[in-house]
Amino acid sequence: MAIKNPIFVGFTWAFMTSISLLLVLIILVQFTSLPESSLPTLTYAIHIVSILIGALKAGFRSSQKGWYAGALTGFIYMLLIVLFGSMLFSSITLSVESLIQVVIGISIGAVGGIVGVNFNAR
Repeated sequence: MAIKNPIFVGFTWAFMTSISLLLVLIILVQFTSLPESSLPTLTYAIHIVSILIGALKAGFRSSQKGWYAGALTGFIYMLLIVLFGSMLFSSITLSVESLIQVVIGISIGAVGGIVGVNFNAR
């Protein structure tokens, strides 16, 4: 049974991509001389790539309104990242930085969804 909801499919792809890339990052930090100070930057890059891949898949699946499917995929992904991060650090606060991250996630998702719809048109 195939899942038809493009936003769910996009989020699933984004989440699985994120987990895979984070595991690669963990291995790199453990077995190479990669400095731990580069982890925040690399983590942001992983989130961007994950949202982009998920939004591409959501846009491809939706076949119309790719910007909407991609933006919603990015929003859900970033919302969950911010919520989990807040729970891990035992303070659920909504800061300007977390709002900027969510807006960036929505924007990247919208762009990915637009590109995904255009790949589907071929």
